[in-house]
Amino acid sequence: MRAKNSIWKNIRNIFRQIHLWLGVASALVLTIVCATGTIYVFQSEIIGLLNRDVFKFEVAKNAELRPLEEIFEEVRFYSEGDVFSLSVPASENEVWTAWVRREGERGRGSVYLVNPYTLEVSLQENLKGQAFFRTVLHLHRWLLLDRNIGKPIVGWATIICTFLIISGLVVWVPRNAKYWYKGLQAKFSGKWKRNNYVIHRSLGFYAAIFILIMSLTGPHWSFQWYRQGIYNVLGVEAPRRGALQAQNSRDRGSEAIEEIENELVDKPQFYTYSHVLSVTDSEFPYKGTYRIAPPREESSIVTVTKGRTGFFASSGSDRISMDMITGEITDIDRFSDKRLNEQLAQSIKALHTGEIFGMFTKILYFLSALIATALPFSGVVIWLNRIRK
Repeated sequence: MRAKNSIWKNIRNIFRQIHLWLGVASALVLTIVCATGTIYVFQSEIIGLLNRDVFKFEVAKNAELRPLEEIFEEVRFYSEGDVFSLSVPASENEVWTAWVRREGERGRGSVYLVNPYTLEVSLQENLKGQAFFRTVLHLHRWLLLDRNIGKPIVGWATIICTFLIISGLVVWVPRNAKYWYKGLQAKFSGKWKRNNYVIHRSLGFYAAIFILIMSLTGPHWSFQWYRQGIYNVLGVEAPRRGALQAQNSRDRGSEAIEEIENELVDKPQFYTYSHVLSVTDSEFPYKGTYRIAPPREESSIVTVTKGRTGFFASSGSDRISMDMITGEITDIDRFSDKRLNEQLAQSIKALHTGEIFGMFTKILYFLSALIATALPFSGVVIWLNRIRK
């Protein structure tokens, strides 16, 4: 028995040294990363509140939604660009969001807001709080340094955080099970040294699982080899920015047009977006938000992604593709039908940001990130106090 206790004591001492020196080396960077992550958790909600007059409107009595075809056309006319995505919220008094690429633009392009009742369109810019949260994000991801310098620093600090959590849990585990309840208690006293110890040991334990998830997913945005490694471990193919999917959609659309070209001469009838949304609701019968990707170039394939809303809403979304000429459903992708590894691969961002189960997990992540912000400081204080003794 004494031999077992001696072995366990040696193991804990090794992990204590690992925990100590990795923590001291990464304390400053991890404090910044955790603090900015805490601030950023509710950025979309805060920006929405600060700009309520921009995102919300009063629905006039007897007002009717304009057809989606008119909405797309009005946004194209106003922006003088190509609408490649339109977001339709579940709320009736919230503006719709259109992503537009104008000539020379790449990536996400410009964002336009449209009132679906009045067809009033405006460019989304200079939102209150937007510049602040953009700075917070850049500080979180690359410390406001050059990306080639800041990204690897943050990435390696996050990897170190994983080892800190694992080593910290090993050090936390008591030798005897009967002492576990003491480690689980978070009793604060009037002495600041004692309170600091409780924050680091007890609160750190309760937040450990969420901090571990954040640290395991964080390097996904810092290193290509880490990102590829995640997909290899999960046994899924890494996404390729939708290039292949877009090409397949164009090919299927071209074939459909060619097959019924003669029929269109006699009956130039296309299925409407309203019909597409009704089919979407029949396949995915729940209240949620839509994201519509209209047909591209020669294609006739429209893709609708639908996601749930609510306090416990899952971040997993369902997708349906439909031919607007033939009315044929070309593809249905249900999140619930995916295997667990595929669901995890699709949810990496949601796992990192806390959106995995809606507002419920965002609150848990906020509290965990707040505790994580205090852990490096409290750990260094414990170390300095021991040096003094």
